[in-house]
Amino acid sequence: MAASSGMAQSQIQARSYQTNRTVRTTAPELAVDDLISTSATVAPTVLGTATLRVTFPKPVQPGQQGILVIKPSASLATVLGGMSLRTYSTSAQNPDNPMQSMAMSTSPLIQVTLDPSDPGQQQVKFMATQAFDQIELTATTLLNTSYSVDVSAVFATVAPLPVQLTAFRGKATETGVALSWETASERNADYFEVQRAESLADGFSSLGQVKCAGASTQQHIYQFADATAAAGRHYYRLRQVDLTGTEIFSPVVALEAGLLAGLTAYPTLATHTLHVSGPAGAHLRILDQQGKQVQAADIVASQQQQLDVSGLPGGVYFLRDASTGLSARFVKAGDR
Repeated sequence: MAASSGMAQSQIQARSYQTNRTVRTTAPELAVDDLISTSATVAPTVLGTATLRVTFPKPVQPGQQGILVIKPSASLATVLGGMSLRTYSTSAQNPDNPMQSMAMSTSPLIQVTLDPSDPGQQQVKFMATQAFDQIELTATTLLNTSYSVDVSAVFATVAPLPVQLTAFRGKATETGVALSWETASERNADYFEVQRAESLADGFSSLGQVKCAGASTQQHIYQFADATAAAGRHYYRLRQVDLTGTEIFSPVVALEAGLLAGLTAYPTLATHTLHVSGPAGAHLRILDQQGKQVQAADIVASQQQQLDVSGLPGGVYFLRDASTGLSARFVKAGDR
């Protein structure tokens, strides 16, 4: 089957390989031919890494996707742990300085899915952050474990994306995680699907959908609240789908949820000791009624701490976390 038969008109295929940058790779020409049924084999050894660098006929722009069709000889987790991708631009001042460097097992820009034309193969997709016209795959052995990777095709998207995403961010709150993103323009856009993963190795699951503006050259801001996020690290991404069903994934946002537990201080009328409970690592400031700092402290990992306030004059005070803005009010009893 021809590689081009599974490619949309908005994609281009790598058509040549760099002899001086292709090492320990068998039949590299088969990674850039017209047949998806043939492949180059990248096979690292204990003596060194294996590389395959291929070249596109024209540059791939930032925001577009690079895609490799691969088939590993060992478990996917094992193989990904020893592989990395780099992109290059032959028009750069130094063509051998990578534009992007990505470890396949940890980079938030990389997504690995089953190839729709052959379930035995995988598609490795990544988002370009800078223009490139070369992709280099590097494979190393792990603990002397031998494996190889067949590369059937390398291609990239080149057509304008339906959505120009300019920002995607997340923030932990007391009620979960607040996500927001911005678009500069939209064309034939249908909806965003918000996805979450507990680890990059486990894969993403859908949290919900947000309808796109559809067609616009104006800035649009979107928001989504994840109220189900438990305490701990989470990974979020956007799956944007256009009216034809074409999908594009955003970069991944990683953040810690459950860190903004309420800040409390008791007793509200303190004489010598103030008991404080709040998020671990909070940087606390005690302010008087004029907003002047009169004392400082940090909460350790136990999330509970006792503060000696015996030296404060009697009056109303505010305990505030400098990093989150959370605050609690207490009164220091005056000396008798």
